[in-house]
Amino acid sequence: DDDMLSVSDRSYMVGNGRDVEPSRVSGMGSGMFSSDGSVSSVVPPASKWEEKYKFNLDDVTVNTRRKNSIVITTRLKKVDQTRELIFRTEKEAVAFEHMIEEQKEAEVERKQRRLESALGTIELKDGGRERLDLLVEVVSASSLPAADIKSSDPLVRVYFDDKEVHKTKFISNNLDPVWTVKTKSLFLLRDLPAKELFMSEEGLVFVVEDYDAVGKNEVLGGVSVSARALYKGEGKRKEYPLRPMYGSSFTGGKLALRYRRATDNDLEFMEKLEKEADHDSQGVLLQDKAMTDLAETKGGKGVIKSVVQKRKRTEKVPGHEGKTVTKYRVRPGPDPKRTESTAWLTQAQLDEECNRESFHWFDVGSGTLGRVYLEILKCEGLPQLDSGGFAGNKTDAFVNVVYEDCVVRTDVIDDTLSPRWMPWTKRAFIFHTMHTSSEIFLGIFDYDGGFGNDHDLIGRVAVDLANLRPRMEYVLDYAIYKTAKMSKRDEQGPQGIITIRLRLDVDDERRMLLSNVLEGPPPRIHVNVESRKDFLCSRYTVTGKYNMETYSIANLNSYVEELMTYSEIRFYIYDALVNLLLWRGHFAINFRVPCSPRDKTTEEEEDDEDESKGVNEEPKEKKEEGGGLLGRYTKKVEILLPLHSFNAFLVGIYLVEHPTLLPSFGCAWIAWMLLVVMNYRLNAPSPWNRCKSFRELCEVLVMGKNTQRPRNIVKYENWKKAKAFEDEWKKRLKDAEEAAEKAAEQAVKDNEEYLNELEEIGETDVDISTQSKGIGIKTVTDTLDPFKGILYPVQQLLAMICDYLRFTKYVIVWEECYYSFWLTMACLVLSFVFLFVPWAFLARWTSRLLIWGLFGPWMKAVDVYWYRKIENLTEEEKSEREGLAKKLRREQTEKAAKEARLAREDAQKLKAMKKYLFGKFIARVPVLKMDRYRDIPLPSSKATAYDPGPKKLADLAMDEAGRNRTRVPGQHLVGDMIPTLESDKMTEVPVGQATRRASALKEPGEGGKGGAAAVLLAHTSKDSDGAALVTIGAVIVASAVLTFFGVPMLVSAARWVTNGVLG
Repeated sequence: DDDMLSVSDRSYMVGNGRDVEPSRVSGMGSGMFSSDGSVSSVVPPASKWEEKYKFNLDDVTVNTRRKNSIVITTRLKKVDQTRELIFRTEKEAVAFEHMIEEQKEAEVERKQRRLESALGTIELKDGGRERLDLLVEVVSASSLPAADIKSSDPLVRVYFDDKEVHKTKFISNNLDPVWTVKTKSLFLLRDLPAKELFMSEEGLVFVVEDYDAVGKNEVLGGVSVSARALYKGEGKRKEYPLRPMYGSSFTGGKLALRYRRATDNDLEFMEKLEKEADHDSQGVLLQDKAMTDLAETKGGKGVIKSVVQKRKRTEKVPGHEGKTVTKYRVRPGPDPKRTESTAWLTQAQLDEECNRESFHWFDVGSGTLGRVYLEILKCEGLPQLDSGGFAGNKTDAFVNVVYEDCVVRTDVIDDTLSPRWMPWTKRAFIFHTMHTSSEIFLGIFDYDGGFGNDHDLIGRVAVDLANLRPRMEYVLDYAIYKTAKMSKRDEQGPQGIITIRLRLDVDDERRMLLSNVLEGPPPRIHVNVESRKDFLCSRYTVTGKYNMETYSIANLNSYVEELMTYSEIRFYIYDALVNLLLWRGHFAINFRVPCSPRDKTTEEEEDDEDESKGVNEEPKEKKEEGGGLLGRYTKKVEILLPLHSFNAFLVGIYLVEHPTLLPSFGCAWIAWMLLVVMNYRLNAPSPWNRCKSFRELCEVLVMGKNTQRPRNIVKYENWKKAKAFEDEWKKRLKDAEEAAEKAAEQAVKDNEEYLNELEEIGETDVDISTQSKGIGIKTVTDTLDPFKGILYPVQQLLAMICDYLRFTKYVIVWEECYYSFWLTMACLVLSFVFLFVPWAFLARWTSRLLIWGLFGPWMKAVDVYWYRKIENLTEEEKSEREGLAKKLRREQTEKAAKEARLAREDAQKLKAMKKYLFGKFIARVPVLKMDRYRDIPLPSSKATAYDPGPKKLADLAMDEAGRNRTRVPGQHLVGDMIPTLESDKMTEVPVGQATRRASALKEPGEGGKGGAAAVLLAHTSKDSDGAALVTIGAVIVASAVLTFFGVPMLVSAARWVTNGVLG
């Protein structure tokens, strides 16, 4: 090569009684001289010189020349050596020096031409001194050749400029391997000069080998990626066919790669990854301080300490001689700022402290739609799960919380069946919402320490947030059950009551509403934990005690029973038809009329008595409405109007005369049914069974927020009516079941009588053949499971059917209120659009085309020139057609198989990355509501308008910046190669604004809200992109409607005026 300098291994000289190591330069004469200038007699002829070293011209430097000797420095494998070259004459030494300089100059020109050719239209930055950080991922391989009889153990080596820069781990026995972060799929080319990249002839070379523990690896093929492709790479997945390598007989296969510029996050991630030689670490993010603080919990003593430690004591009341009070030890510990005064508290003091605002919050999650502020306050009536309860060793309760991509838990409250979590303990969490349908799963456990002891599940609760409203503070009581999927959970009874306090904070209600349409289907969410014990806690929290995915007769029976309960829909249909056809009123209109002075009715007196006991409170506005003189001299009259019957009658008589409106009215009927169900929910006696209204969500869509003032819900509101309604419905179902059983028994009796009558008649068709007696299995045990192969697929099918039915039910009854709203809105829009579709014209012309096209005389030509040719095909032609059909089917199959393979590949890579970052064990968290039973707040729950009061700008900014909070990112990863956490935003501080909540500002010296600063900041707030799109869309729709209806009206008016004026 022109740019190489070679040295022979037979190049040596002896002079003056000592060994001299001369060098031979390619292209120069073979004569060598000793150091004193004498010719050596042992120099071999030129034909016997052999190459020993080869240097790049860039690795050869001429230091000095002294007469006929030249001192050079060479570099070989990062080792520098200084050599002295001695020539016959000074002229030859000068010629050699000039030759080296000329070759270097020529090499510079050759490199420049090669660089310009490689760059093409690319312009390097920084005047050609651009340096790159390239991130490369060996994604997967497919259809590799089998080097070990049936399979291979593939690995990939990566070379740059003939140097190995990376090697993956081998994947055993796999022809379609997928390399992950655990098998070293990622590597980084750090601080690489861009010129050096483009000067390389082959770029990056990937060689796929079959690993052999004994002997040399076999090469399966190779791929080279050009410098241009590496420079322009954007991280997209690309497949390259493997090329046969020299000396390898294997062919076929593909290698998938990704490459792009490394970001700062990539560099940080790879720096941590490269420190681990085996890449087997798991849960590396759990080592961060925020994650560690979140994982640490207080409490959970041993059995001996539980028995020995005193939990309550009696103290004398100061100033009251002889009066004592019982105080309880505060667990897991007192307030660090008030240690002495909060170490022992009475029951009233415990409840008072428990209801105070939490001191510190853990801010977790990845969503951007809103925030949920959750506080775990207390539990009541928990079961005793620890042995030794008589000695004081009682249940050690803690709450595990799972919400979307977050798993958190409270401190442990030892040895009590009614734990209280104090405001200074770990009990307060802020969750970031990704989807409107997500529920908060609460699992209540008994803490069991030690190796091999799992925490015992007490029960779980699913808190539905869809129908809760922002700017409200909810204190909710829930009954605790062990499952929400298995049948007859009520027979097991509740395992206690849990009380929580929560509120929602939504910056853009319109964006939350639009997210169900603009962001597509809900994401698949999984959470990772580090230990098996934590995994069981998370799984029990989400699914309950019983695993419905495993095969069992109990699960199968539960699904069958659930399907049978859907027969209850006949009662709803019966009530609807009766009310509709018999014009029974349902739309209430209330007003008051004058009357003679009256005393309280018996019902009002009972309500007053219950109110005095605190068990039947009513909203304040209702009390004021019917109280005082107004209630004494007037009475409320309620009139029920049959609005649905009236509408159905008008629609029916109009549709009979205009049948072409059937599609429009059909869509309107679906919307009408959904609105009827919504109205039924809104009129439910219990406020906790009500949903968001269509009007409310329409207002959010148009105005950007709900302008209605949220209504407070007091404890035990309408609980008597709600209980009576529930009891009546249960009685109706029970009566229907009893009637069905009686009908079934009567049918059996009738069938027996019929059979007896047939026996009296006797058989007329007699079979005289020999009958074989089969041997049947009388009992089937679950341990043998002889029918598992048949029943398990049936169970899985029933599970899928039940999931679809549950989701459909929740949409119809407005539990999934956002989906219900959009379904109703879509039906109304289609109904309006279908009004302008000429259905009669379409039906007439469609029928004409079908009749004229399929039944005309030209079908004879179709028969002669096409169909008969198909019937009379030769065997070769039939075989060819079948081959084409098989080829098309195979292409479709290969396309579907590739899509499935890519999906599995992405899932496998995501699984490995989540394990590496968050922990070994993975639990799936459902987003849509898939529980059979709903957890409804108990009547003792309440809701009040949340008003934290005005704040100064400094305090508000400190709160938004994260005061008294520990921010912990969620586990939702986005992106390829090195996915990033979606929750990179660590504070709520807005960009370009002083505060996110300008309405909460208070001017100095002013007692109320607002002020000049608040007004100014409120006017500088910006709408989201979704809000702007909706506003623009509303303007366009309004303009179109006005144009469609207004222009004809104006034209008609102008004609009428013109005709009137001109006569």
